[in-house]
Amino acid sequence: MLLDGLIIKYHLSKDFSCDYRIFTHDIKVDMPLFYDEKIDISGHIVVLDKSCNLQIVRRYEDVVFVCHKDQSKTFLNSGNNILIINDFVPITRVFNALLKIFAVFDSWENQINMVINQFAAVSELINCCDCILEDPLFLMNTQFRFLGYSKNLAAGGKYEDTLNAANGVIPLEGAQNLMAMPDFKKLESTKDVFQYSGEAHFLHKNIYFKEKYIGRLGIPYSSDEEKNAYYRCLLATIAEYAELLYSRCGSFIKDEYSLKLLKKTISGIIYDNDAQFNKLKELLAANDHQNDDTYYLIQFRTNFNADNTIYADYISPQLEHRWPGTCCLENNSYILMLLNISKYTRIMRKDFFQEMVVFLRDSLLIAGISRKFTDFLDLRAAYHQTNIAFELGRIKNPTYWYFKFNDVALDYLLKNGLGRFDPDQVCSQVLVVLRQYDRSYNTRYYQTLYEYMDKHYNATAAAKSLYIARSSFLKRMERIAELTGVDLDNWAEQLYIAISFQLYAMVDVAKNGGSQIGNKS
Repeated sequence: MLLDGLIIKYHLSKDFSCDYRIFTHDIKVDMPLFYDEKIDISGHIVVLDKSCNLQIVRRYEDVVFVCHKDQSKTFLNSGNNILIINDFVPITRVFNALLKIFAVFDSWENQINMVINQFAAVSELINCCDCILEDPLFLMNTQFRFLGYSKNLAAGGKYEDTLNAANGVIPLEGAQNLMAMPDFKKLESTKDVFQYSGEAHFLHKNIYFKEKYIGRLGIPYSSDEEKNAYYRCLLATIAEYAELLYSRCGSFIKDEYSLKLLKKTISGIIYDNDAQFNKLKELLAANDHQNDDTYYLIQFRTNFNADNTIYADYISPQLEHRWPGTCCLENNSYILMLLNISKYTRIMRKDFFQEMVVFLRDSLLIAGISRKFTDFLDLRAAYHQTNIAFELGRIKNPTYWYFKFNDVALDYLLKNGLGRFDPDQVCSQVLVVLRQYDRSYNTRYYQTLYEYMDKHYNATAAAKSLYIARSSFLKRMERIAELTGVDLDNWAEQLYIAISFQLYAMVDVAKNGGSQIGNKS
């Protein structure tokens, strides 16, 4: 990465006492080289050791030289850009320090390019800058909304009280104060980095697209003028990347192009069985989703039986704006929404389903909700679960505003058996958890619960069947309750688990040599 001499000087000063003689401003140089009269040094930062005997030094417009302060006066006064090292340290130490500085910025440039190439959100671009900044950086749009702010601000920077935790918007009073300040609007036409003292003292750089003002970077102004010079260089560079990202995506509010690809990929998986799961993971990452996030698929329909039309093109953007972590597919008769419940909880810290009930009542919609999932191989199954939730939920609880598949899964089993599902997608969550736990930790909790139910809830008989002490059996049952929250006093749950045992047994036996727990045939 090409670096401004002021950036290099700022970082080099952390290890050495140095001065910077600037004759040519705004030049950027590439990786450091030791001076050698046989090589082309143009465009580089060039380190001189005492053995260099420069008889005649011409002026280089695109080079920054580095040398000790006892270099020849002829060279020091040659009109070149020179970083002068005042400490008497081996010049090789200085060279190695320069290599480390360039390595940090090369890594940063790679992260930035990855963000841009993946059409990621602007917040990702800002987060990448933490490695080169010592103070919080933010990007604000024309509606005074913070579209991105670095982690050191999000984690408790001293300016965090200017942020609304819910949506990153400056509170109305604060926005009005800013707009009322002298020349605030006029500053939108300022192309260079500028400082502005409003409610706080900041360095700013405006962002433009096709000569139109679209946002503003900001970082706290420092009492250290060298830091301010450093930040001025960085703001100009970050602004270039921000403008490039905007030009590719066409928006800062939403990564619209990436979001469009995400919706197309989800639609292909659900409706066309087009299994582009790797592409889906890439697009989810580009839209601020994390690998271990969990999801629901939610289908919205109108609450009027006589008219199935839903104004999806109007409602979908509302849902995506209202609930972070959502992505909506539109249809004339319903909206299908992928909800990242992990992301929603991280940002909003509210109960989603309580918020959804209020929305449903206000909009006269009803919802069918899939089972929670993390594996996108379950995405198509989740879509069918939303349909079943409606089909059976409206019969079972016709006055409800939303229907969860988990609440009607037993009804579905009784009606259809496994149908098109794998056992893990429809059987009791109690057994799903125990089977996964047994596989991970080599335990026998699944068989323990089966024996307890098979022996008509007689702990002594179950322990004998398992060849363990009754006290050991009771400890196992306590652990099973902790893992699953099973309620064996609930007759419906007993039935659900019993049927699930039988269904698992059927499938396991069919797989040649699988467990036959629960198989009484």
